[in-house]
Amino acid sequence: MKNLNISWVGICPLCDNDILKVETEDGSDSWLYEGEKITCPQCGSTGAVEVDEDHAYAVWDNDWSNSDGQ
Repeated sequence: MKNLNISWVGICPLCDNDILKVETEDGSDSWLYEGEKITCPQCGSTGAVEVDEDHAYAVWDNDWSNSDGQ
């Protein structure tokens, strides 16, 4: 398993960090796979990669949609 620092998969909803750590077996700087673990190195929030057709994006374990993070 390798760790990549990716800036194009999304932004952390808790701290707005845009460089996210992705744990991947076969992914690269330009290609990620469904279900790979995402961690924000700044605050520790976690999530996973979701893929829709040929677009990958971050889906977070917690819903931080409220302004106070709860």
